[in-house]
Amino acid sequence: MFAKISLALSCFISVGCYARMPEPAMCADSDMNNQQIYECSRQKIIDADAELNRSYKMLNDSISSGYKADPKLGNELLEHVKKSQRAWITVRDENCAIESFVITPSTPAFAATRNLCLARESFARSRYLKELMF
Repeated sequence: MFAKISLALSCFISVGCYARMPEPAMCADSDMNNQQIYECSRQKIIDADAELNRSYKMLNDSISSGYKADPKLGNELLEHVKKSQRAWITVRDENCAIESFVITPSTPAFAATRNLCLARESFARSRYLKELMF
């Protein structure tokens, strides 16, 4: 069992090296044991969700403020942002399901792989939303 987890985490770390690295680094310190990687991944997803929520709120606030003169147009843009965000969440979740597919579900390696994927994608989405500020 330990060998499977170690192999899965090794595969994940090598996949993580291939993918573009978000800010901050994603729990790939070679001195970390499996439990530390799992705990780190849990914190990363919490941090990424908080950052994504801040970016989404800032974008919505920016649109609301920037379109005060034409609230109808502003509401139309806000609706597009909401639809885009919902669609992105679906794509993000499916992409992370692909990345964690080969790992046995209900294992720490599966959870860590999924958490780190979600965090990486959420940090990237947050950066994108910040670039859209109106």
